[in-house]
Amino acid sequence: MNDSLKKENSNKEREIRRLNKDIQHYEQTITSLRNELSISNFRTPDVPKKDAEVMADICFSNKHECNEEPVKESESAAQEHPMYQEHIHQLEHSVKSTSDFRSLRQMNVALREELRAMQRVCAALDEQCRLAALRAQFKDDVIHEMRRQLKQAKSKLKEVSESKSVNAQKGLHHDIKHKSSASYDSLTIACVQQQPRRNGRVRPDMDMNINWDNNNVMYDGSGDDASSKAE
Repeated sequence: MNDSLKKENSNKEREIRRLNKDIQHYEQTITSLRNELSISNFRTPDVPKKDAEVMADICFSNKHECNEEPVKESESAAQEHPMYQEHIHQLEHSVKSTSDFRSLRQMNVALREELRAMQRVCAALDEQCRLAALRAQFKDDVIHEMRRQLKQAKSKLKEVSESKSVNAQKGLHHDIKHKSSASYDSLTIACVQQQPRRNGRVRPDMDMNINWDNNNVMYDGSGDDASSKAE
């Protein structure tokens, strides 16, 4: 719409320039015609001296008739020259063209005002578009930052979960090992407690009576007691 208004405005300006040239031409024509009419109206007629004196007497005697005489002569001259009638029609047409030119000039002014108003509206719309683009860019930046923080939080949460899982596995392994050693110790203690107790010492040399040598007459270590030797 803005381009069409500019094109129409340029066409109107060209038409205005053309009409200005036509008006200047018509003004020059009007000026020349006026000069010709003034020369033809006030031209001294070729009359004899006697006739001139008679006309002067008539003019002085009857002033009214003297004033009407040039008018009648100009009317007759205009009727005798049809070219003047044609020029008069041209002048009337030029007057109409002048009025048309004024209306076109007023229309051109109105179109220029409308064009300025449209330019102001376009500037306001451009400013609104710029602000909307800035708001959209700000929202995109906020969304990008929130996504980055969310990704970072997920990564940190994953690291914490993995660390907790590793610690839990280590604790479970330690508990299992501790429980295994404790059960082994308890099992060993239980086995020891279940074995029967002996009344004497385990070692036979410790179980021998200290008075054994006194009760036996002789022990040489060969397995023969004292009775066999006595026989």
